[in-house]
Amino acid sequence: YQRRVHGGGLAIELVSGGADIEVTDENKDIYVQQVVQHKLNLSISNQVQAFRDGLLDVIPESALHLFTAEELQTQISGVGMDLLEGEDRKKLLQDWKDNTVYQGSYDQNTQIIKWFWELLESEDPSIRDQLPLSSILQFTTGASRVPIGGFASLEQNGYPRPFTIDSAGNNTDQLPTASTCGNVLHLPAYPSKEMLLMKLCWALSGGNSQFGLI
Repeated sequence: YQRRVHGGGLAIELVSGGADIEVTDENKDIYVQQVVQHKLNLSISNQVQAFRDGLLDVIPESALHLFTAEELQTQISGVGMDLLEGEDRKKLLQDWKDNTVYQGSYDQNTQIIKWFWELLESEDPSIRDQLPLSSILQFTTGASRVPIGGFASLEQNGYPRPFTIDSAGNNTDQLPTASTCGNVLHLPAYPSKEMLLMKLCWALSGGNSQFGLI
C-alpha cells in the first residue's frame, strides 16, 4: 500500500512481508480490511492518543465510564435538532424560516416553498423519520447542527451565508441538489407535496450516506 507524503509515495507494509505479497481476488478482502485499519486507526494512533491524554486532563476516566457514547455526545454538543419537541421544535423551525433566503423564481409564498416548510413542520412520525431536520441541514450546509447564534449565524469560510432555497427549473426528473459552499438548496418545482417528499428522501439517502477513503 502506498500513500502520498509531501508529493511523493511512501510504501507501507500492512502485514509482515506485505511488500512481497501480490493482491489477488483471493486476498483482496483482507487487503481492503488492512487498508481501512491503517487509515482509520494505525495512521492516526499518535493523534488519538494525544486527544485522549488531553481529554483525561479535563475529565477523569472514571467519569467517562458513566456515559454511553450517545450520552457523552449529548453532554458535549447538546440535544440534536431531531430530538426537540413541542415549543422548542417550533421555535427552531421559526428561526430557520425567518433566516431563509429565496432565489430565482421562489419566495415565501411560492407553493413548493409552502410544501417544504409544511413537511419540516409535520408532526407525522413517518415524515419526521424520512426527513430528519439534521439531515436536511447537513445536506445543504455540510453541518448537522445549528450555530450557537441560531440560523442567523450560518456562515461558510468566515463569511455570512444564510440558508438559501434556489429555484432549479421544472425538470421533475431531477433530484434536489445543494451547494454547501454557499448553504444553497437547489429545489426543482415539483408539482405535488408527495413528489417533493419523495425526491427529498432520495436526495438525502445518497447525499448523507456516502463514505470514501482518500
